[in-house]
Amino acid sequence: MPEIMQLAKQHNIPVLEDCAQSIGATIDGKRAGSFGDISVFSFQSHKNITTLGEGGMICFNHPEWAKVLPGLRHNGHRPYGGLREQYWHPAMVNVDFDEGYENIWRHNFCLGEPQCALGIELLKRVDSLRIDRRNRHNQFIEAMKGCPELIFQTIPEKYQSAHHLLPFRYDGRKQGKNSYDFIDYIARVQGVQAIVQYYPLNRYPLFSKMGYGDARIPNTNLFFDNMVSLPFHCWMSEDDFDYMIEATKNTVLALREMAKVVVSA
Repeated sequence: MPEIMQLAKQHNIPVLEDCAQSIGATIDGKRAGSFGDISVFSFQSHKNITTLGEGGMICFNHPEWAKVLPGLRHNGHRPYGGLREQYWHPAMVNVDFDEGYENIWRHNFCLGEPQCALGIELLKRVDSLRIDRRNRHNQFIEAMKGCPELIFQTIPEKYQSAHHLLPFRYDGRKQGKNSYDFIDYIARVQGVQAIVQYYPLNRYPLFSKMGYGDARIPNTNLFFDNMVSLPFHCWMSEDDFDYMIEATKNTVLALREMAKVVVSA
C-alpha cells in the first residue's frame, strides 16, 4: 500500500482500498483501511468479524465524499433541506440526487439497527481477535517445522497480518504428489475438510469471455495450483485445532510413505 499510494499521488489517482479480509492488519503501525482515499470493509459471515451474516463499512479520507454515501446507499433518501413551514409537507422524506452526482443511480445497501449495534461492539474486539488468530497461526507453523513440503506466507518486518486464513503451498514434487493428493488424503482419511480458495480471476469464464483470460502471473499460478487452505476460525475448539495439527502431520508423512512404496515397487 505505501508504494501504491506514492504512485497514485504522483498521478493524482484516487485509491479505493479493499480491506474485506484485512481488518486489524497494519504496516509499520498504520492500520489497513487508513491508506486509501476510500476503504471498504466486509462483515460477511466468513470474515474476521461479522454483523449477523452480512454488512460492511466504508471509510473516507475526504469528508466531502462521505456526504454522498447516505444518498447512494438508500435509494437517494434524504431529509428535505432547511426548515419547513409545515413539517409534513410535501412528505416525510425526499428522494433526490446529490449535487454533482446527477447521473449515478442510487441503490439500497442498508443494515438493520441490530446488525450495526453488533458491528460497533465487535470493532472494539478487532485487536484481541487478531491476537488470538496470530497465536494459533504461529502455533500451527511451529508444529510444522519438520514438514518442509508446507510453504507458508512470510510476513515482512513491520507488517502485522490479520491472519484471516491458514493457507500454504504444498510442494510434493520429491514425492511425486501434489495439493490434490494432500487434500484428498486429509479429507478422506483424516476427516479434515481442507479446500482450495480464490480461483485466479483470469480463469473464470466471466473474465475470459470478456477478453481478460490471458495473464502473465507465474507466482499466482504456482501458488494456486499447489495451495491448501485449512479450517481456521476463532470458535474452533482447542481439541479440534490440536487434531488438525496432527492430521496435517499425518498427511505429510503418509504421502511420503506412499512415494517410498512406489519407488520400491
